[in-house]
Amino acid sequence: MSTRQLRQRFRQQFISRGYGEVLLFGQPVMTPATGQRLFLAAVMAVCLVADCYPAATGLADDQSGPIAWILLVMYACACALLPLMPQWMSIGVIALTAICIPLPWTHLEDLTFGCALAFAALYYCLPTWIGLAIQVAFTAEFAIYHVFWGRGTAFVIIGIILQVASSVIGYTYRRQRLNEQNKRNAELLHQAEASIARTERDLSLARNLHDTLTNDLASISMLCGTLLLDCKDPEQRRTLQAIDDTSREAMQCAHHVIDVLRNTGESRTVSMPDAWQDSLHELLDRQARHLTACGYHGAATFEHNVEQTPIRQDVYDELASFTIELFANIEHHCPNGGDFSIRYRIEHGQLVIVQTNTAGGNGRDTRSGRGLALHRRIIESMGGKLTYATDEDVWMLRATFVLSPH
Repeated sequence: MSTRQLRQRFRQQFISRGYGEVLLFGQPVMTPATGQRLFLAAVMAVCLVADCYPAATGLADDQSGPIAWILLVMYACACALLPLMPQWMSIGVIALTAICIPLPWTHLEDLTFGCALAFAALYYCLPTWIGLAIQVAFTAEFAIYHVFWGRGTAFVIIGIILQVASSVIGYTYRRQRLNEQNKRNAELLHQAEASIARTERDLSLARNLHDTLTNDLASISMLCGTLLLDCKDPEQRRTLQAIDDTSREAMQCAHHVIDVLRNTGESRTVSMPDAWQDSLHELLDRQARHLTACGYHGAATFEHNVEQTPIRQDVYDELASFTIELFANIEHHCPNGGDFSIRYRIEHGQLVIVQTNTAGGNGRDTRSGRGLALHRRIIESMGGKLTYATDEDVWMLRATFVLSPH
């Protein structure tokens, strides 16, 4: 995956988290979750009863005109729609309440509970400066009317306290959700930067492998081919042919690694064809013949079923790489002329590998452990297991691969 694709994927994830879906003057418009909408609907139902029942009773007693009833119905509808569209219906509820306050003949100046809840939704959904502007204008009208032409200072103080408390609650929930989103966005950004860094590193490694390792391996193969044309000694020809085969196999592995690093190879999780057992058997025979030619004594056997057992492509790739690592360790660490034994067998959907060889002598038993440690991590990530130890002068290893595809 290229750096550009990673950036595009991060942008999609960033938007899908709900941050920045809608911006108003550069500030996010919050959308309540389903649980918050249900809670808002329940509270609004209580507020509607507290507001509309006394108002409707007063309109019926005073036999008010149709305009007052229309305003009351509009107010009730706006309150009912607020849980569905809190961003804009909160402004609608506040605007209708502001219209009803200076019209005493409508008897709707006491619609305060629904309006207070609308302020909470307003501060939660929209930028803070919009809520402040609307609240300042509404509070000024509310205070002026009730102080000079309404019910006095006490009623105004109670109404303002109710509105401010609701606004604080809405603003607190908004800041909490923004902080949570900022933390998630920071994690996404960190993951995206890490992915981009890994991609750039892999591309750099792929370029270096292609420019150095594969070219050197090609040169070795070409040199062996040139020497084979003039070589008459059968022993030397076998040695040169083994070097040529090993260099070509290493070059194929290097090309596969380059494809993986560039992410241009095919999916490695598909199921292998049934012939994988034959391929593994050929690999074991070839590696065993190489050890025998180098003076080691032993054999590599593969006990498999008549019917073919399926295996994932990535598991087989690791199995082949691990097999080459086993033979390379014997050649590097087993004393010259030492004994080795490698046995592969399939049982219960698993491939069990048991390897033993002579250890110690000639200072060749020193093991860095890096290769096996790396393979153990990969094998365990695939559901298998790898253990190894040295018992006196014998190196023992046991590995288990899960063959059946998930």
